[in-house]
Amino acid sequence: MIKLESIKEDIKKAALDARINLAPVEETSLENQLKDLLKQAAFLREQELDMVEPTFFPHNQQNTLREDNVLPSMPLDNALENAPEADDTFFLVPKIVE
Repeated sequence: MIKLESIKEDIKKAALDARINLAPVEETSLENQLKDLLKQAAFLREQELDMVEPTFFPHNQQNTLREDNVLPSMPLDNALENAPEADDTFFLVPKIVE
């Protein structure tokens, strides 16, 4: 468990391990965010949550997925019309893997 007094050193060590340079403002921002997160975790640990049913969403959701309707595609000529480069059936793109 991370202790609140060692957060600044932990952030510096994590930044060193990740090979990133953090500005002092960024370190302070991360420190405050991590402290808030740890306070929220501590708050939840103190609560009686035995009777709370686990859920994925904080509120009930219904009909979150839309119907899977098959619709006609754009005609090939229209799709290729504004392509920078194309042949009769494909977009032509530069090769990026050698």
